[in-house]
Amino acid sequence: RELSDEDKLSLDEKKAKALMLAKPTMIKRPVLDLGGRILVGFKPDVYQQVVGGLK
Repeated sequence: RELSDEDKLSLDEKKAKALMLAKPTMIKRPVLDLGGRILVGFKPDVYQQVVGGLK
């Protein structure tokens, strides 16, 4: 919301990463790409199952 239209249009991967690191509260719904399965949103119990299974 706080980004100008110009900033939104000029956003690339590098700028997006820097912006998310500087303002992590802008990440409302995390997306976890597991290479065949994508999780959207954050549910601690689901993340624990998925991440625990990766070890």
